[in-house]
Amino acid sequence: MISYVIVAYHQPAFLSRLVDALRAPDVFFYIHIDARVDLAPFEACLPPAADVHYVQTRYGCHWGGYGLVEAFLAGARAALADACEGYIVTMCGSSYPLQPPQAIRHFLEASPGTCYLSWFGERFHRHHLSWRLSRRLLPLQSPPRKGMDVLLLPTFNPRKIFASFETFRLWLCNLDAYFVRRKVPPCVGKISGGEGWTIFPADYWRRIFAWLAENPEFEAFFRKVLISGELFFTTLHGALPAPHRPLPWYLDWECGHDGSPAVLTADDDFERFSASGALFARKFDAVKSARLLDRIDSELLGRPASDPGSHRLPVAEEAGH
Repeated sequence: MISYVIVAYHQPAFLSRLVDALRAPDVFFYIHIDARVDLAPFEACLPPAADVHYVQTRYGCHWGGYGLVEAFLAGARAALADACEGYIVTMCGSSYPLQPPQAIRHFLEASPGTCYLSWFGERFHRHHLSWRLSRRLLPLQSPPRKGMDVLLLPTFNPRKIFASFETFRLWLCNLDAYFVRRKVPPCVGKISGGEGWTIFPADYWRRIFAWLAENPEFEAFFRKVLISGELFFTTLHGALPAPHRPLPWYLDWECGHDGSPAVLTADDDFERFSASGALFARKFDAVKSARLLDRIDSELLGRPASDPGSHRLPVAEEAGH
Protein backbone atom coordinates (compact mmCIF):
# COMPACT_ATOMS: atom_id res chain seq x y z
CA MET A 1 0.00 0.00 0.00
CA ILE A 2 1.20 3.52 -0.81
CA SER A 3 -0.42 6.67 0.56
CA TYR A 4 0.45 10.00 -1.04
CA VAL A 5 0.14 13.15 1.06
CA ILE A 6 0.03 16.03 -1.43
CA VAL A 7 0.15 19.67 -0.33
CA ALA A 8 -1.15 22.14 -2.93
CA TYR A 9 -2.22 25.76 -3.16
CA HIS A 10 -2.81 26.28 -6.88
CA GLN A 11 -3.10 24.44 -10.22
CA PRO A 12 -6.22 22.35 -9.44
CA ALA A 13 -6.22 20.72 -12.88
CA PHE A 14 -2.56 19.79 -12.53
CA LEU A 15 -3.34 18.17 -9.16
CA SER A 16 -5.93 16.01 -10.92
CA ARG A 17 -3.39 15.06 -13.57
CA LEU A 18 -0.83 14.17 -10.87
CA VAL A 19 -3.29 11.89 -9.07
CA ASP A 20 -4.34 10.23 -12.35
CA ALA A 21 -0.68 9.47 -13.12
CA LEU A 22 -0.22 7.77 -9.74
CA ARG A 23 -3.52 5.90 -9.45
CA ALA A 24 -3.24 2.15 -8.98
CA PRO A 25 -4.67 -0.59 -6.75
CA ASP A 26 -3.86 -0.05 -3.05
CA VAL A 27 -2.79 3.57 -3.69
CA PHE A 28 -4.52 6.33 -1.73
CA PHE A 29 -4.30 10.12 -1.75
CA TYR A 30 -4.59 12.57 1.12
CA ILE A 31 -4.81 16.10 -0.24
CA HIS A 32 -4.08 19.17 1.86
CA ILE A 33 -5.18 22.44 0.26
CA ASP A 34 -3.69 25.64 1.66
CA ALA A 35 -6.18 27.26 4.04
CA ARG A 36 -5.68 30.61 2.28
CA VAL A 37 -7.32 29.44 -0.96
CA ASP A 38 -10.77 28.19 -1.95
CA LEU A 39 -11.19 24.42 -1.82
CA ALA A 40 -14.02 24.29 -4.39
CA PRO A 41 -11.90 24.45 -7.61
CA PHE A 42 -9.81 21.51 -6.40
CA GLU A 43 -12.83 19.37 -5.55
CA ALA A 44 -14.34 20.27 -8.93
CA CYS A 45 -11.24 19.04 -10.78
CA LEU A 46 -10.56 16.14 -8.42
CA PRO A 47 -13.73 15.02 -6.61
CA PRO A 48 -13.38 13.08 -3.34
CA ALA A 49 -13.47 9.32 -3.97
CA ALA A 50 -12.69 6.02 -2.28
CA ASP A 51 -9.00 6.64 -2.95
CA VAL A 52 -8.99 10.46 -2.72
CA HIS A 53 -9.44 12.18 0.63
CA TYR A 54 -9.16 15.90 1.39
CA VAL A 55 -7.54 16.62 4.75
CA GLN A 56 -10.15 18.33 6.88
CA THR A 57 -7.80 20.35 9.09
CA ARG A 58 -6.15 22.90 6.81
CA TYR A 59 -3.19 25.18 7.48
CA GLY A 60 -1.89 28.32 5.79
CA CYS A 61 1.37 27.36 4.08
CA HIS A 62 3.22 30.69 4.07
CA TRP A 63 6.70 30.82 2.56
CA GLY A 64 9.23 29.89 5.23
CA GLY A 65 6.53 29.16 7.81
CA TYR A 66 5.61 26.08 9.81
CA GLY A 67 2.39 25.51 7.87
CA LEU A 68 4.02 23.13 5.38
CA VAL A 69 5.18 20.90 8.23
CA GLU A 70 1.71 21.02 9.80
CA ALA A 71 0.15 20.10 6.46
CA PHE A 72 2.37 17.04 6.02
CA LEU A 73 1.78 15.96 9.62
CA ALA A 74 -1.98 16.35 9.20
CA GLY A 75 -1.95 14.30 5.99
CA ALA A 76 0.12 11.53 7.57
CA ARG A 77 -2.23 11.44 10.57
CA ALA A 78 -5.20 11.11 8.23
CA ALA A 79 -3.52 8.22 6.40
CA LEU A 80 -2.70 6.42 9.66
CA ALA A 81 -6.27 6.95 10.87
CA ASP A 82 -7.36 4.88 7.85
CA ALA A 83 -5.08 2.04 8.99
CA CYS A 84 -2.45 2.86 6.39
CA GLU A 85 0.38 0.36 5.92
CA GLY A 86 3.30 0.28 3.55
CA TYR A 87 4.71 3.72 2.69
CA ILE A 88 3.58 7.31 3.04
CA VAL A 89 4.98 9.64 0.37
CA THR A 90 4.77 13.38 1.06
CA MET A 91 5.05 15.79 -1.85
CA CYS A 92 4.18 19.27 -3.04
CA GLY A 93 1.57 19.82 -5.72
CA SER A 94 4.16 20.85 -8.31
CA SER A 95 5.74 17.36 -8.41
CA TYR A 96 5.14 14.65 -11.01
CA PRO A 97 6.15 10.99 -11.33
CA LEU A 98 8.90 9.90 -13.70
CA GLN A 99 8.08 6.20 -13.40
CA PRO A 100 4.76 4.35 -13.58
CA PRO A 101 2.97 3.28 -10.38
CA GLN A 102 4.09 -0.36 -10.59
CA ALA A 103 7.75 0.69 -10.87
CA ILE A 104 7.38 2.96 -7.84
CA ARG A 105 5.84 0.09 -5.88
CA HIS A 106 8.62 -2.33 -6.87
CA PHE A 107 11.26 0.24 -5.89
CA LEU A 108 9.81 0.64 -2.39
CA GLU A 109 9.12 -3.06 -1.88
CA ALA A 110 12.76 -3.84 -2.66
CA SER A 111 13.88 -2.16 0.59
CA PRO A 112 11.05 -2.46 3.12
CA GLY A 113 11.39 -0.31 6.22
CA THR A 114 13.78 2.17 4.58
CA CYS A 115 13.32 5.93 4.99
CA TYR A 116 14.00 8.13 1.96
CA LEU A 117 14.96 11.75 2.57
CA SER A 118 17.57 14.26 1.46
CA TRP A 119 20.27 16.33 3.11
CA PHE A 120 21.72 19.50 1.66
CA GLY A 121 25.16 18.52 2.93
CA GLU A 122 27.98 20.84 3.85
CA ARG A 123 27.61 23.24 0.92
CA PHE A 124 26.05 26.53 1.93
CA HIS A 125 22.33 26.59 1.99
CA ARG A 126 19.87 28.78 3.81
CA HIS A 127 19.28 26.03 6.40
CA HIS A 128 22.76 26.60 7.85
CA LEU A 129 21.65 29.80 9.53
CA SER A 130 17.92 30.14 9.01
CA TRP A 131 17.09 28.27 12.21
CA ARG A 132 18.53 31.18 14.17
CA LEU A 133 15.80 33.46 12.85
CA SER A 134 12.98 33.68 15.34
CA ARG A 135 9.35 34.30 14.39
CA ARG A 136 8.66 35.74 17.84
CA LEU A 137 7.88 39.42 18.27
CA LEU A 138 10.60 40.95 20.41
CA PRO A 139 11.40 44.56 21.38
CA LEU A 140 14.07 46.11 19.21
CA GLN A 141 17.27 47.21 20.87
CA SER A 142 20.27 48.80 19.22
CA PRO A 143 22.66 47.14 19.61
CA PRO A 144 20.69 43.98 20.41
CA ARG A 145 21.35 42.59 23.85
CA LYS A 146 23.36 39.39 24.08
CA GLY A 147 21.31 36.27 23.47
CA MET A 148 18.42 38.06 21.82
CA ASP A 149 16.83 36.42 18.82
CA VAL A 150 16.42 38.19 15.50
CA LEU A 151 13.24 40.22 15.20
CA LEU A 152 10.97 38.94 12.45
CA LEU A 153 7.33 39.62 11.79
CA PRO A 154 5.14 36.57 11.09
CA THR A 155 4.73 37.70 7.46
CA PHE A 156 8.48 38.18 6.93
CA ASN A 157 9.45 37.24 3.38
CA PRO A 158 13.10 37.88 2.37
CA ARG A 159 12.10 37.97 -1.30
CA LYS A 160 10.20 41.19 -0.66
CA ILE A 161 12.95 42.81 1.39
CA PHE A 162 16.26 41.85 -0.22
CA ALA A 163 17.25 42.72 -3.78
CA SER A 164 18.35 39.14 -4.48
CA PHE A 165 18.81 35.80 -2.78
CA GLU A 166 22.56 36.45 -2.78
CA THR A 167 21.98 39.59 -0.70
CA PHE A 168 19.86 37.53 1.72
CA ARG A 169 22.64 34.90 1.88
CA LEU A 170 25.25 37.51 2.75
CA TRP A 171 22.96 38.94 5.42
CA LEU A 172 22.56 35.47 6.93
CA CYS A 173 26.32 34.92 6.88
CA ASN A 174 26.88 38.08 8.90
CA LEU A 175 24.40 37.24 11.66
CA ASP A 176 27.23 35.95 13.82
CA ALA A 177 28.55 39.50 14.12
CA TYR A 178 25.44 40.60 15.99
CA PHE A 179 23.65 37.58 17.43
CA VAL A 180 24.53 34.45 19.36
CA ARG A 181 23.09 31.06 18.74
CA ARG A 182 19.56 30.35 19.84
CA LYS A 183 19.08 27.84 22.61
CA VAL A 184 18.25 24.47 21.14
CA PRO A 185 16.21 22.02 23.25
CA PRO A 186 18.12 18.79 24.00
CA CYS A 187 15.55 16.71 22.08
CA VAL A 188 16.31 18.63 18.86
CA GLY A 189 19.97 17.64 18.75
CA LYS A 190 21.96 18.55 15.63
CA ILE A 191 19.97 20.64 13.17
CA SER A 192 20.26 19.59 9.53
CA GLY A 193 18.48 20.60 6.37
CA GLY A 194 17.04 18.92 3.30
CA GLU A 195 14.02 18.87 1.05
CA GLY A 196 10.75 19.11 2.95
CA TRP A 197 9.16 15.97 1.48
CA THR A 198 9.93 12.38 2.39
CA ILE A 199 9.12 8.73 1.78
CA PHE A 200 8.68 7.05 5.17
CA PRO A 201 7.23 3.66 6.14
CA ALA A 202 3.88 3.92 7.90
CA ASP A 203 5.39 2.31 10.99
CA TYR A 204 8.08 4.99 11.10
CA TRP A 205 5.35 7.65 11.04
CA ARG A 206 3.78 5.93 14.04
CA ARG A 207 7.14 6.19 15.82
CA ILE A 208 7.31 9.87 14.84
CA PHE A 209 3.94 10.76 16.36
CA ALA A 210 4.66 8.80 19.54
CA TRP A 211 8.04 10.51 19.89
CA LEU A 212 6.65 13.99 19.19
CA ALA A 213 4.01 13.43 21.87
CA GLU A 214 6.79 12.67 24.35
CA ASN A 215 8.95 15.60 23.19
CA PRO A 216 6.65 18.60 22.61
CA GLU A 217 9.67 20.95 22.75
CA PHE A 218 10.68 19.72 19.30
CA GLU A 219 7.61 21.10 17.55
CA ALA A 220 7.57 24.18 19.77
CA PHE A 221 11.11 25.03 18.65
CA PHE A 222 10.43 24.62 14.92
CA ARG A 223 7.20 26.58 15.04
CA LYS A 224 9.40 29.66 15.52
CA VAL A 225 12.04 28.84 12.94
CA LEU A 226 12.27 30.36 9.47
CA ILE A 227 12.14 27.82 6.61
CA SER A 228 11.24 25.08 9.09
CA GLY A 229 9.94 22.89 6.26
CA GLU A 230 13.55 22.29 5.13
CA LEU A 231 14.77 21.51 8.63
CA PHE A 232 12.05 19.62 10.49
CA PHE A 233 12.14 16.13 8.97
CA THR A 234 15.89 15.79 8.48
CA THR A 235 16.51 16.92 12.05
CA LEU A 236 13.72 14.64 13.27
CA HIS A 237 15.32 11.67 11.52
CA GLY A 238 18.58 12.49 13.30
CA ALA A 239 16.78 12.38 16.64
CA LEU A 240 14.84 9.25 15.67
CA PRO A 241 17.27 7.29 13.47
CA ALA A 242 16.21 4.56 11.06
CA PRO A 243 17.70 2.94 7.94
CA HIS A 244 17.72 5.52 5.18
CA ARG A 245 18.63 6.21 1.57
CA PRO A 246 18.72 9.34 -0.61
CA LEU A 247 15.35 10.70 -1.71
CA PRO A 248 14.68 9.55 -5.32
CA TRP A 249 13.63 13.01 -6.50
CA TYR A 250 14.97 15.16 -9.33
CA LEU A 251 15.30 18.93 -8.87
CA ASP A 252 17.32 21.52 -10.76
CA TRP A 253 18.81 23.90 -8.21
CA GLU A 254 21.55 25.10 -10.56
CA CYS A 255 19.15 26.92 -12.88
CA GLY A 256 16.79 28.07 -10.14
CA HIS A 257 16.59 31.56 -8.72
CA ASP A 258 15.73 33.25 -5.42
CA GLY A 259 16.53 30.04 -3.58
CA SER A 260 13.95 27.97 -5.47
CA PRO A 261 14.50 25.10 -7.93
CA ALA A 262 13.93 25.75 -11.61
CA VAL A 263 10.59 25.09 -13.30
CA LEU A 264 11.20 22.19 -15.69
CA THR A 265 10.13 23.08 -19.22
CA ALA A 266 12.84 22.20 -21.77
CA ASP A 267 13.85 19.09 -23.73
CA ASP A 268 17.22 19.25 -21.96
CA ASP A 269 15.36 18.89 -18.66
CA PHE A 270 13.65 15.77 -20.01
CA GLU A 271 16.95 14.18 -21.00
CA ARG A 272 18.48 14.87 -17.59
CA PHE A 273 15.66 13.68 -15.37
CA SER A 274 14.79 10.65 -17.53
CA ALA A 275 18.41 9.49 -17.12
CA SER A 276 18.50 10.19 -13.36
CA GLY A 277 16.66 7.08 -12.20
CA ALA A 278 14.50 9.25 -9.92
CA LEU A 279 10.91 8.34 -9.12
CA PHE A 280 9.64 11.92 -9.10
CA ALA A 281 10.66 15.40 -10.25
CA ARG A 282 9.84 18.93 -9.20
CA LYS A 283 8.83 21.47 -10.16
CA PHE A 284 6.31 21.67 -12.97
CA ASP A 285 3.90 24.34 -14.14
CA ALA A 286 0.63 23.27 -15.75
CA VAL A 287 1.08 25.72 -18.66
CA LYS A 288 4.84 26.22 -19.03
CA SER A 289 5.59 22.51 -18.63
CA ALA A 290 2.61 21.19 -20.63
CA ARG A 291 4.63 19.77 -23.52
CA LEU A 292 7.17 18.23 -21.15
CA LEU A 293 4.41 16.62 -19.10
CA ASP A 294 2.95 15.10 -22.28
CA ARG A 295 6.37 13.60 -23.05
CA ILE A 296 6.58 12.14 -19.55
CA ASP A 297 3.14 10.60 -19.92
CA SER A 298 3.80 9.04 -23.31
CA GLU A 299 7.51 8.15 -23.07
CA LEU A 300 8.06 7.36 -19.39
CA LEU A 301 4.67 6.43 -17.93
CA GLY A 302 3.10 4.71 -20.92
CA ARG A 303 0.04 6.93 -20.69
CA PRO A 304 -1.64 8.71 -23.62
CA ALA A 305 -0.67 12.38 -23.94
CA SER A 306 -3.37 14.59 -22.49
CA ASP A 307 -6.01 16.33 -24.52
CA PRO A 308 -4.76 19.96 -24.70
CA GLY A 309 -7.70 21.18 -22.67
CA SER A 310 -8.32 18.23 -20.40
CA HIS A 311 -6.03 19.23 -17.57
CA ARG A 312 -6.25 22.97 -17.84
CA LEU A 313 -8.34 25.66 -16.25
CA PRO A 314 -9.03 28.89 -18.10
CA VAL A 315 -5.93 31.08 -18.15
CA ALA A 316 -7.53 33.64 -15.82
CA GLU A 317 -8.02 30.97 -13.15
CA GLU A 318 -4.53 29.50 -13.56
CA ALA A 319 -2.98 32.91 -13.08
CA GLY A 320 -4.70 33.40 -9.75
CA HIS A 321 -1.59 32.49 -7.72
